[in-house]
Amino acid sequence: MYRNRMWTEDEQGLARGIRHLADYLYCNNKCYPDSLAELINNIGDRDPKSRYMAGDFHSVIRRLWLDTNKASSRAWKEIHAYDYEQDDCFSSEQRHAVGMLKAYGHYTLPMRIEGKQLTAIREHAYAEPLREEVLGQRVSARRLSHEEALNESSGIRFFYDRKALDVLLGLPEVEFISAIACEYLRIQKVKPEISGWLSVGRANQTKDELSNAAQEFHYDYDAFNFLKVFIYLTDVDDDSGPHQFVEGSHHSFPLNPKQLAELPTHFRITEGQVKSIYPQKRIVTHQGPAGSIIIEDTSGFHRGKPLCFSHVREILVLQYKDSDFKTLSSLRV
Repeated sequence: MYRNRMWTEDEQGLARGIRHLADYLYCNNKCYPDSLAELINNIGDRDPKSRYMAGDFHSVIRRLWLDTNKASSRAWKEIHAYDYEQDDCFSSEQRHAVGMLKAYGHYTLPMRIEGKQLTAIREHAYAEPLREEVLGQRVSARRLSHEEALNESSGIRFFYDRKALDVLLGLPEVEFISAIACEYLRIQKVKPEISGWLSVGRANQTKDELSNAAQEFHYDYDAFNFLKVFIYLTDVDDDSGPHQFVEGSHHSFPLNPKQLAELPTHFRITEGQVKSIYPQKRIVTHQGPAGSIIIEDTSGFHRGKPLCFSHVREILVLQYKDSDFKTLSSLRV
């Protein structure tokens, strides 16, 4: 398995990795955009007052990702997975899942979490109060029970307590999924990040509310390479906010350099804008019963479809990463 923990384990390791990335991009693509030059200059600065803080670093690394049309992420994987070894117990079904993810960016597992396991997950999720967040920031100190969140007159997304979701990690289905994620990312076995939320359809939802609830199309970029797993806790039909993914959009965006330069690093786009870039048939809608498991490379465009009034969707998310930008307070060589 992947053994070079120095690349992701600490600030210095990540800084060294970025220097290798710069050399690789330049030597293989003759590509050295301003965002990369800015990044290299700052991580080599010995003055603590002028070092990148985590938020700044994340913005610049996202800009680099767009400037190179995702080549920076592909290069990172190419550089740091040279000694990766596949698990001897890797099954043909897992290989099929990885192949589908590489080709299309998403895959729904034929297995589901059902019965007592699903009931136990719900009980743990509902045992602790929920909170309302917008883009990872808590809106208020209010904590609501599951029942209170369902009947709350405002707000359209409420998050479960993360510690209450750890029960998920012991399931054999998660072990199966983790092996797929490690093979796709070409990393050693890592503990996934877990989150989950309850979404409620409200009357007259504003564009900002839909955007904050991730119900407008967008891409994620929380690591150089990453994979997310969506597990439905409730039955999801077209009215209750099914997850949608633009098939193939995990590959390079079909945009020219000028269009890429105009994209903001954090943004939402409308369904009409997505259809101006990709054919309608590429927008895949994932409906399914409770316990359904969808694996996805969310560097492609995706969203939770807006819910119809009074409908509810509950979902858990596992995220696997080959690096972690958000935990770094600063970068320094």
